[in-house]
Amino acid sequence: MLIKSIGVSFDSKTFPKKKVPPSLGAAGVQNINLWEALLMLGETTIPGGNTPASPARYWAWIRYFSAIGIDPDLVITKPFQDLDPHQKTILSDDMGVAISMRWLFDRLGGFSSVVDGRRFVAQYTQHQIKKKRTTPKVGQGKCPDFVVRDKNGLWHIIECKGTQSDKSFLNKQLRLATQQKSGIKIKKNIRGHSLGVGVLLAGEGPNNMASEIRIVDPKPDPEAYAVINQNGIERAKRITRRLSLARALGQAGIDRLSEELSIPSRAGELGNLLSASEKYRLTRPLSDRADEAAFELKDSLSSLMRLESGNTQYLGRSAVFSISGPDFKKNTGFTTVTIEQGINKYVVDYLAEADARSVINAAEDLVDNFDIHEGVDISSNEYSAVIKQGDFFFARMKFQ
Repeated sequence: MLIKSIGVSFDSKTFPKKKVPPSLGAAGVQNINLWEALLMLGETTIPGGNTPASPARYWAWIRYFSAIGIDPDLVITKPFQDLDPHQKTILSDDMGVAISMRWLFDRLGGFSSVVDGRRFVAQYTQHQIKKKRTTPKVGQGKCPDFVVRDKNGLWHIIECKGTQSDKSFLNKQLRLATQQKSGIKIKKNIRGHSLGVGVLLAGEGPNNMASEIRIVDPKPDPEAYAVINQNGIERAKRITRRLSLARALGQAGIDRLSEELSIPSRAGELGNLLSASEKYRLTRPLSDRADEAAFELKDSLSSLMRLESGNTQYLGRSAVFSISGPDFKKNTGFTTVTIEQGINKYVVDYLAEADARSVINAAEDLVDNFDIHEGVDISSNEYSAVIKQGDFFFARMKFQ
């Protein structure tokens, strides 16, 4: 396993009554399992969602194994410190998500579901607009990175940040988290945490900086407009199932149907919550979109790999990568990683049996009726790491 230590700190003055909740644990040096963190980054906490344009579809996150130095503390190797500013920002953002969400996973006792914040807001708000006839006041810039439901039924709003600059820049980033987390308001009886979690990444070699996870709880913006209350829980849970199924289909390579479940059923008055491509997709007849989704699904059946985990069969994709540079071998003793990821074979078979015009309805039926045992489970040993999303998706890394 690849475990590194990192400091954890809280800005206590940002929390209610200036007191950090005991459930978030104590400050100090803690260990992070980076095999599990990066697997989570690539398979469930995918920055930007799950479209075919997502680098996660091509396992781009694998390269970050080469970025981790051999020190016991988490440090970034010199080649990755010397990236051009754009690529360096991408690394910082991705590592910020990976480390923040893996740390939070432990603090919350696991996730029941975790979905992209903007897509959740768009689908949830669609129903509120129909009822209230109001127009959203905020757009994509005020949607959190992730909406999380824990295994106790509490809902959490999470915004992740990452930088290789310094503490002052990290604190500046975290102050911006007020805007991103303001798109959703959760009523008190089901409210968990609403956090900005930032990661400062230190470089290897002499420096005056150590890697750190810093957590704030900034005050919400009064313009929050998507309100999850007791009456909206079942709708919110259905949306997380819908988006989780969309993500699983996309990770298996079934793109058109994945895209269909990722967007609301209509554009309505959603304003700038939708991307240009999503708006365009909703202007096209549903019958055309269903035909395309059904054709792609049936065409992909011959290329999907048969995989197995436990007693469940999956269909999906696999790839083998050589980890470049000497640091990963020094860290772990390995040089190669095999990635497998797939969606429950029953799900694919059920969708493939539907006729072209009803494949989207079949997917919606799965969301409502398939026994989707929710819960993100992740584990690892000295040779591998596995993540599962209920009974409908799994991914596995095997090292040699």
